[in-house]
Amino acid sequence: MVSQDERSLRFAAKVIRNGGTNNMVLKPFSEHGRALGKAVRDALRHAGSSQRAAKLAHAPEPPRPFERGELTFYPSRVELCGVKVCGSEGRSMVRRILDVLHGTDAIGRRRSFCGDELASLVGIGGGPQAVAGAIRNFRTQVKRIMLAEANVIIDPNVDVIINDRLNGYRFSDKIVVVKNQQLPVASRGKGGNNKDLPSWILGELKKTGRIRLQQIAERTGHGNSTIRRNLVKLREEGRIVFVGSPRNGYWRLV
Repeated sequence: MVSQDERSLRFAAKVIRNGGTNNMVLKPFSEHGRALGKAVRDALRHAGSSQRAAKLAHAPEPPRPFERGELTFYPSRVELCGVKVCGSEGRSMVRRILDVLHGTDAIGRRRSFCGDELASLVGIGGGPQAVAGAIRNFRTQVKRIMLAEANVIIDPNVDVIINDRLNGYRFSDKIVVVKNQQLPVASRGKGGNNKDLPSWILGELKKTGRIRLQQIAERTGHGNSTIRRNLVKLREEGRIVFVGSPRNGYWRLV
């Protein structure tokens, strides 16, 4: 509120130009026209609309549903759409499952395995039930992490790992698997280099008739992840098959 002298009016104009107020009331207060009560009501309406606009401007965006994304494998982690969802290679049951599932078979289809096969390849003593539990926990973890860090809603049963009840567990069609080229070089032992390992496995099976993953590791010195990749490849080529339970089963020639 200002008086009506020239100096006060110039000051009021300056305040308005600099955003300090949106209006002014002259003294002495008029009872008609631009009355004090009307000026106060106008100011309150303006303040209310400004506050509502500010709230809308700063309101968080609603989470969006997951449509498609890259699952990238690194030595120390696995990321979905750039968000870490799993830790280092070979250390956790889930990471071993993911390592087995990634990739495609000889004709370009997504790799799929029943619970018994996954338990054997991953080395899970609890069998299919342990596999199902690990995958269920992983789905729940991915749902929580993606909502918190990417504002994305994941459907645990269809967006990452699915079980189609016919072919077993596999990655969803929404997942694009990217294997990072900086994966560590696998260890080499008595079995020679990685390219010789499939031939060594086939040769041992011809001699002994059956073999287990741990026997291959003990006799060749190769790491379990390398052995699993080669067993999966030979299985997809139709050259070997797994027989028996995950704990006591073995691999043999077809």
